[in-house]
Amino acid sequence: MAGKVNDWGEAAAWDALKKASLTEKQKERIRDIAIQYVREKRLRGFRPMCLFIRRISNASFQRKVERLANYHDPEIRRRARVLLAYLESPEKGERAHREFHYGRA
Repeated sequence: MAGKVNDWGEAAAWDALKKASLTEKQKERIRDIAIQYVREKRLRGFRPMCLFIRRISNASFQRKVERLANYHDPEIRRRARVLLAYLESPEKGERAHREFHYGRA
């Protein structure tokens, strides 16, 4: 049960970051955490992370995600492609998110 509470806490933390004033160093650390979300199977906070990370994305981060979108592991590749869709627009991200989870747009 503790894992579920923690998962929900992570989702809430991404939402709380929207109100935070972040330094560039903090933004870089958060972008690193977002890459970890793509590499690991952390689905509970994945959608809130995608919605937040658009706010602090930069060219370097986008390139990292693009590389992961061509990664040999199909699950990492799928999560990276969903994140790329969110980086393009929330609407495209939501569509990709539904396809990822339910196999339909």
